[in-house]
Amino acid sequence: DSREFSIEELIADDCEFADASLKNLSSVFPKLKKLSINGGRNTDRFGADGISSSIKEISMARNGLKRFPTKILASDIEKLDISLNLISESLPITCASLKVLDISYCQLTSWGMVDDLCIKLPNLKSLKINGNPITDNEDEDAILQVIGRMRELRYLNGTFINEKNRADAE
Repeated sequence: DSREFSIEELIADDCEFADASLKNLSSVFPKLKKLSINGGRNTDRFGADGISSSIKEISMARNGLKRFPTKILASDIEKLDISLNLISESLPITCASLKVLDISYCQLTSWGMVDDLCIKLPNLKSLKINGNPITDNEDEDAILQVIGRMRELRYLNGTFINEKNRADAE
């Protein structure tokens, strides 16, 4: 069928994906801007070849991912939610387009991983990192550590970073 749908947001949570359905996604939904595949199965196969350049926001929470979705980060994605996954590795590539990242409730265990985010996500403005082993108790020291390391960040865990917090982090 050669019909084109003008759908801009697709929520396909808790679905199982076959390779073919993901590869055809951009041809079926050429105007897609937001994609939610939370709790999906086989989403690790979701490669950049299935991502239209029009897609700017992807949510892949609760998918059992063990590493950052590199192929997605290689696209022009601006907002990525990969919370509630098993990610414990550092970010493997640079992604200049990413502005919003939710990696809350993953398995981030070292401050080196946060430093890596600073380097490889130069335009990141909003980060959710709560619920990870390094920020487990959400104590003030952990919050200030993140703010001090990520100077360009405007929002941390959904809260605006004010001048007092930024000064305290320095």
